[in-house]
Amino acid sequence: MRQFVKYSRFKQLALRALASTLNSDELSDLRDQFNAIDIDKGGTISLDELKQALAKDVPWRLKGPRVLEIVEAIDSNTDGLVDFEEFVAATLHVHQLVEHDSEKWKSLSQAAFDKFDVDGDGYITSDELRMNT
Repeated sequence: MRQFVKYSRFKQLALRALASTLNSDELSDLRDQFNAIDIDKGGTISLDELKQALAKDVPWRLKGPRVLEIVEAIDSNTDGLVDFEEFVAATLHVHQLVEHDSEKWKSLSQAAFDKFDVDGDGYITSDELRMNT
């Protein structure tokens, strides 16, 4: 999640599109991690819940302002909370997908590309990109 903050807006959008192509089996480990952070089991992670989770990460213990920066970067719908889809995009390790199954990676990346390529011409235009933000 700390790395997600450093990514360009375009890369963040691409990761969100890629995350939306994964099935429930592929997301089970991330679901477990999300549920462990979502202390009140409300289906979203609040700033306080994320602070508590990151405070336990001893080598990378973060202060409040840095945690807020992470939440703001992850929170694509700007509701002040991190939902599961946003969490997946921020914690997805693309290199693991590539190494695990290159054919599946090609399929997932094509599906993510197709979400942006609205007219199906094989190119993503600035207008299509704006439509997906």
